[in-house]
Amino acid sequence: MNEQFKYILEPYTGLKSRTTCPACQKKNQFARYIDIDTKEPLSDIAGRCNREINCGYHYTPKQYFEDNKHLKTIEKDQVINNHIKPIETPAKPISEIPFDIFKKTRKQYRQNNFFNYIQNIIGEELALKVFSLYHVGTSKHWQGATIFWQIDYLGRIRAGKIMLYNKETGKRIKEPFPHITWIHKLTPLKDYELNQCLFGEHLLQQFPKKQIAIVESEKTAILAAAYLPTFNWLAAGNLNNLSRKRCESLKGKTVLLFPDAGAFSIWKDKAKALTDIASFVVSDLIETKATPQQIKKGFDLADYFEGNSEEVFTGPREFEQTQINTSQKIKIKKFDSEYSYPEEFLNKKQKKVISWPIEELEKYFLSISIQDQPILLNNHLTIDTPSKFISNHLSIIKSNNGNPTFKPYYDSLMELKNYLAGKNL
Repeated sequence: MNEQFKYILEPYTGLKSRTTCPACQKKNQFARYIDIDTKEPLSDIAGRCNREINCGYHYTPKQYFEDNKHLKTIEKDQVINNHIKPIETPAKPISEIPFDIFKKTRKQYRQNNFFNYIQNIIGEELALKVFSLYHVGTSKHWQGATIFWQIDYLGRIRAGKIMLYNKETGKRIKEPFPHITWIHKLTPLKDYELNQCLFGEHLLQQFPKKQIAIVESEKTAILAAAYLPTFNWLAAGNLNNLSRKRCESLKGKTVLLFPDAGAFSIWKDKAKALTDIASFVVSDLIETKATPQQIKKGFDLADYFEGNSEEVFTGPREFEQTQINTSQKIKIKKFDSEYSYPEEFLNKKQKKVISWPIEELEKYFLSISIQDQPILLNNHLTIDTPSKFISNHLSIIKSNNGNPTFKPYYDSLMELKNYLAGKNL
């Protein structure tokens, strides 16, 4: 029996059984998770807000325990009654979306509502570059829908979140129902299990020297990348997704967090719980700039950029492990040459292709015998199933030889080759 299964949402017995929501701050709207036996609450922030449409906050026991694995045993015993230990089960290989499914979606941007909205703000040229950078796709599930692909540090395509936006306002379409679903729910995939990562995580390998910033929504990350390309902008996906599991790729990094209005204290608490993974600094920019009305509506960094196209953003240009300089203004500037268009928008006359020696790589991997056991390539790369990793990466670079966007896949194979060659010496 896992620890989190000892807890249920507190049954309604009157106003005293409902507290103030930590997200929207509405009184008597928050149901906490309580211990089945003792009826004691797990935490003041573990629970669900009754205002599912206007707030939607839900912090589960599973997320709570993931975020608090670093607690000492004696501290956990004070929280967990009966000292029940979680059952340890072998880790399963990460499920992946086939590359051919992913590739087919990176087109028809002019029919993509979200793209049309973004290009109205930053222009078509820059919008194309940002969409290419994040591998944003287009879905036919709903006319004009967008796919936000979650690609991890190793280049594994873990998931595809489909969302529908209003092309005029840039707001999500929630009526007559929230238009949000997943690629794996629409495409039969054998033995697939959803295992999310941070949106934009692949950029950590592509631009390892860039400073890291995390926001809540994918839309915000896209706009922030256009206005402030000096950062690797990642998105948690929602308020509660800044979890231990999703932050594993940030090990040893210094990370700047930009929570939405009203969520500053929540992300500050999460940051404290994750200090053993990375050094997190929580920005209060939105919290201090937003009006009471904006806080109520969940004002975020995207809203700030949309209303401030000039050089008005104040934040850290450079930050160290323990100190941040917030006195400088960051200039909003365009992307430089390290960004490229999607294939369908490239002018073939201007296209410069530098091919990679893929055939040589393929011959090497065919010439050796590899056991499908996990390989710790370095501090950041753990390959669960080497044969699958090699096959997928070779397929990707064969289809995109010379495309700089896909160079991290080639680099990973080269690193694996050098590792195996050195091991066999």
